[in-house]
Amino acid sequence: ADRIDFHPTDVIEDADGSLLIVDTGGWYALCCPTSRVDQQTAAGGIYRLRPRKAVPRTTPAATPVWSDVSIEQLVELIHDGRPWVSRMALLTLRERGDERAVWLLSEQVTDASRLVERRLAALWGLSWIGSEVALESLARLLDVSHPHVQHAACQAIAVHRVTAARSQLEALLDSGEPSVQRAAAEALGRIGNASSIAPLMALIARLESAGVKGNNADLAQANSDRVLSHSCQYAILEINQPAQLEAYLAADDLQQRLVAMQLLEQLRPGELAAEVILRAVQGEPAERAFAMSLLQDRSELAGQVLPLLDVQLRQALSSEAGQGGGAHPGPKLSEWTGLLVAWRDQESVQQFVTGQLAACLGELVNGEPGQDLDQSQLAQGLALAEAWRNSELPDSMLPVVERLVMSEPQAMMPWLAKFDLAGEAMQTLVAAMHTMIGNCSDPVIQRQWLASLPAVQGYRDDVLVGQLAEALVQGDVAVVKEAGELLRRLQLTSAAAETILNGLERCAAPELMRGMELVSSLGNEELDRRLLDRLAQLPTARALPQNFVVNLYRSKSALLLQQARKVEEQLVAPSDDVASVVAATLKTLP
Repeated sequence: ADRIDFHPTDVIEDADGSLLIVDTGGWYALCCPTSRVDQQTAAGGIYRLRPRKAVPRTTPAATPVWSDVSIEQLVELIHDGRPWVSRMALLTLRERGDERAVWLLSEQVTDASRLVERRLAALWGLSWIGSEVALESLARLLDVSHPHVQHAACQAIAVHRVTAARSQLEALLDSGEPSVQRAAAEALGRIGNASSIAPLMALIARLESAGVKGNNADLAQANSDRVLSHSCQYAILEINQPAQLEAYLAADDLQQRLVAMQLLEQLRPGELAAEVILRAVQGEPAERAFAMSLLQDRSELAGQVLPLLDVQLRQALSSEAGQGGGAHPGPKLSEWTGLLVAWRDQESVQQFVTGQLAACLGELVNGEPGQDLDQSQLAQGLALAEAWRNSELPDSMLPVVERLVMSEPQAMMPWLAKFDLAGEAMQTLVAAMHTMIGNCSDPVIQRQWLASLPAVQGYRDDVLVGQLAEALVQGDVAVVKEAGELLRRLQLTSAAAETILNGLERCAAPELMRGMELVSSLGNEELDRRLLDRLAQLPTARALPQNFVVNLYRSKSALLLQQARKVEEQLVAPSDDVASVVAATLKTLP
């Protein structure tokens, strides 16, 4: 339908074969973002839908007189092609409660000569009746050697939570038919017996083993139903017996240990024992990754975790130095850094990373003498400190970083570009960086280090500023971008501002914006007025973002702001040649 107020919520087949469509109109608001039409305007309705050339049924009222129908006839009528007849047959069977119906329906299900659709209809008839005798019959039907029948029987037993069928359901977990195994797991979950956890966990281990060994048959089965393991896990969640799961935390099978950890964390969030998490941190990659994710919310364990990190760092250094450290199991350095990001506000973490950096200088945090600077150890410490990337470094770390800047500028200056150095607490560190830039005699390296400074005009180098101002307006794409970025970190001189002002006509829109920002930052009102006068004459200025000029001078004097508004109006107005062409074209239109 092309009406926004049409909301069909049900379709029912009537006795004559036509369809009745229920339209709730504006009354249906649940889960429907388009239901905004007033209910009086869109009142809804019930519509009958039939084919134009449909042959009307001559006996729509030929419905049985239900009080006169025998049990045998009712059992057959559940297969009637008219839905209202089959539904009424099921209702009547349930109301009468005759055990003969259970026997007849069970006989139909076990009859292999019948169509599977009829066998399944008879099975669901037993579920519909739902008596004690019918449910016992459902449990026996689990032994029928047909996967469709077994699957449906599992589903019916799950609906009624037939506890007597537990042992048969557990046996079906070994059936080798994924659809039956999933349905059996679902039924065991709904029954909720703790004894079922063992066979469910055993199936989880077998599925993982099939994938690891790569056996073609087993692997094909596992890949054909990737949700089977999840079905088993969800069933264990429904059983909800944490005490039974705890035994699997020390299982030999990796997948069982991992599943036990994951499910226990869902059943009792935040209560997994510290020793379990710490053991997993040193385990296989899968359980290690899960343990590391848990630790992000368990910062109270930092005191127990950081010694593990320290040992792993020492083992890695020993291995690189050829001292027989060997393979060192445990998280990768990037995994530890991810954890430290979550813990970086912890004082113990800040002290630990500071200690790793201080050790590179040949001194420990407690002031005891240590080893000479080691590049591998420095790389480790810098990697850990990247937990503070894009933010300010901790105050306790700054003295060590400053000394590293002085001793290892080649490694430290590019690394510092990853952090926020614009804050008040960072100024001593920035001053140390200024010193190293000033002492550098290589212009290429000097510019590389200059890029590490915060984007605030603080470094003084009049010669370099003049060179960069020339580069900004010369129009060479290869150097313009670098020049603009470096000028943001230098103190602009009046001479450099004049250079930029005189070369604006050679600038593309991005460089023009950067040049305007630089000149405006000097706070020289005379230069600002000259800039605005020049701007109105530059064709490139028409490509500036709307309101850029006004926003740039919004905090300046009232006279400058007024001039900026006039320039903005001139820039957005069509030029004379365009206006004349438009006027001429309009005159030719009828």
